Amino acid sequence: MQHSDDEGSSVEPKRDAMEEAPGTSLTPNERIEIERIKLELEIRKNETVQARIQTESEKRRAEIEAERERFRIEAVSSDRQAQQRIFYGLVAIISGLLVLAVLYTASLFFFSAAEGDSQQVANNIVASMGVVTGVIGSLVSAYFGIQLGSAGRERAESQRDRAIATSPKEVRPEQ
Repeated sequence: MQHSDDEGSSVEPKRDAMEEAPGTSLTPNERIEIERIKLELEIRKNETVQARIQTESEKRRAEIEAERERFRIEAVSSDRQAQQRIFYGLVAIISGLLVLAVLYTASLFFFSAAEGDSQQVANNIVASMGVVTGVIGSLVSAYFGIQLGSAGRERAESQRDRAIATSPKEVRPEQ
């Protein structure tokens, strides 16, 4: 765009402060040197931005890897807990069956030693065993019900934590 002044000569807009400074005329080599310096500065600026982006990317990768490792450790810990639950459940069932066998044997000896009709002895044995088996069955069932409920809760919490950890920070819930 050109402007004209009162004398009719054309004036070009300023392109560079160095070029338009009064009494300063740049040689072609000086202009090339200025352009080279400008390019070097632009390259350094771009390298700095790229380095920052790469650093942030590496930091995010390290965070994700740390989260994955934490989940691996939690999974191993969870597997150990599950194995312990199974073991204790087996111990509870075997203990219940042993108690049932001991009580059944004791009730056979106790009621068979008592005098009376064989029908009466059988009724007493069945009545006493019904009470014992009902209690043992209730305790074992409650144990496994609690174990299954807590295992389901842990699995749901683990999935929730994994989803939160791998989601972008902008959509994570406030903690």
